[in-house]
Amino acid sequence: AFRNHDKIVNPVLYTRQKRFRKYLSRTNRSQSALRCGPQSTIFSVGLKTNDHEFLNPAYFIPEDTSLTSQLINFKREKSRIGFVVDEYGDVKGLVTLDDILEEIVGEFGHDDKKEEDITKINDNTYLLDGSVQIREANKILVWDLPESSAKTINGYILECLEDIPKKGMRFETNNYSFEIVKVQNNFVKNVKITKK
Repeated sequence: AFRNHDKIVNPVLYTRQKRFRKYLSRTNRSQSALRCGPQSTIFSVGLKTNDHEFLNPAYFIPEDTSLTSQLINFKREKSRIGFVVDEYGDVKGLVTLDDILEEIVGEFGHDDKKEEDITKINDNTYLLDGSVQIREANKILVWDLPESSAKTINGYILECLEDIPKKGMRFETNNYSFEIVKVQNNFVKNVKITKK
């Protein structure tokens, strides 16, 4: 059974995640993946269920595997999630079937939310949520913000400043003017961006 069962139950019951990793003693040695769903009912009545009922063996993916190859591998393995490992066998990250599909065909399922996170102020100025993907901002606004490193607007701002900005801070880069509108928990929640 799970060690420290009572400490594990609540996070499993109330999280929105459907899968968890189970580790060996070293954090970069993932042993298996826990599927959440029906077992939440078992946990909720306090039974000491056997963890192996809900564990799939960990599926490891070499880090240089192509997207197309991994899509085929997921189908063959009947899996939706895998741990990316380097040449030494250490876990470098996690990849899911959804991640690959979004890379190939584009992000899906959140078009309305994207529009809500981008508010037009005038023809050249928009208010953006820091979580907006740079790729999506460029696509929707026909901008050309760099997409090489940071993935989100917040990440791009932190990369440019090399620091966490304060509300009201302004700066310019790559023909764009930024004005920080709101910072929350070290995260740029809202920023006003003007294309010059």
